[in-house]
Order: sequence, then C-alpha cells, then structure tokens
Amino acid sequence: MRNAIHVVCVLSLLIGVAILARAAQSEELNFQIDTSWKQANQAEKRGYLIIEWVREGDDINNWKELFTYQNFGLRGKRTPEDFLNQWKTLREKECPGVTEWNVIEHDESSILYEWQARPCMSWPDQHEVARIIFGKHNLFLLRYTAKVKELAPDTRTHWINLLKAATVGAKSVGAEDVDEVVPFEMDKVMAALKPAGAAYDLVESGSLGKVVVEF
Repeated sequence: MRNAIHVVCVLSLLIGVAILARAAQSEELNFQIDTSWKQANQAEKRGYLIIEWVREGDDINNWKELFTYQNFGLRGKRTPEDFLNQWKTLREKECPGVTEWNVIEHDESSILYEWQARPCMSWPDQHEVARIIFGKHNLFLLRYTAKVKELAPDTRTHWINLLKAATVGAKSVGAEDVDEVVPFEMDKVMAALKPAGAAYDLVESGSLGKVVVEF
C-alpha cells in the first residue's frame, strides 16, 4: 500500500502496465504510462475489453487527452493492415473527407499509425497516434488522442516511441485463471472502435483485465 501511494504522489515515476488477455496460454501486453494519468473507465463484454485513462483533473466525459487500451479476441487470418483499412472505411462512412491518415511504421504483427480529423458529428479537432498489435490469440490496440488540430512535435515523438515499445508476452497461468479465447467478429470489432470520447455500450467490470504496477 505504501508503494501504491508513493507512485501516485511521485509524478516522475512510470507505471508499468501488464494487462492479461484470457487464453489457455495467457498473453499480456506490456507498456508504460506516467503517473499523471488516472484510470477513468473500464468495461468489457465477452471477448472485448477497454480501459481508458485521462489526465488528473479531467474525467471520461471532459478530457483534453485520452489514452485507450482495447483488446479483442483474434479471429481468422487478417493482418493489422486489414484492420486499419476497415477502420478507415468506417471513419470515411461516418465523416467523409475529414480524416487524414499516415502509417508511421509496420511489420507482420503490428502497425503504427496516426490520424488527424476535423470536427465532425459533435467531435472537435483530434489528432491520434495509435498502434494495432496482433498476438497469437488477441488483437491489442493502444491509442493516444488529443483534442487538438495537430500534436506538438515533441508530444508526437514521445507517443510514437512509447507505443513502439509496447510488447506482447506469453504468461502461463493456473487452471483457475484459464478461460477460452473468444474470437470477436470483425464487424463487432469495428462497431466497438469508436472515435475517442464516443460512448461505449459495454458492461463495466474489472474481471478481465489485470494491471500490474512495476517499480
């Protein structure tokens, strides 16, 4: 408990986050965010998990910056690029001509990209840097979003480097922690993937994800 309080108070420390995905051989996504972020929302449905963080002083309904973790059960032989192309199609259908996309880096198992969008459907200017990561059983998505027309160069570089550093690891678990992998149909993935700040029709729960703070 002392350590937990110390992390909250000392803002220069980093929170190392390892979130388990349900599988016979559990996969966990490891990444770091600093302690100026606070968890503002966590929700899940079978096969899907979202956790959202905002800056201190903001909340999930009123934020300037948002960091989002999403996890879907992986189905089929689609690639990260396939997933991004479907996301582009959805965005263009909802808000034609307002979003500019840029792929920063990609390989066989992940794609790092950004988009900038002009106001649409009550959403303000937004600039997002995100990374889609395919594990063996799960599709992970990390997103940093700011309500600005364009990120400052140093902010953009910081988030590119942070997302590039995220890794998927396998972790053996006891029988009591094992659950089946529940693949998520791609149309349901797209329905869950809303612009930052949109409402999610999910049931709040803390049972799927596990956050570990490392020092």
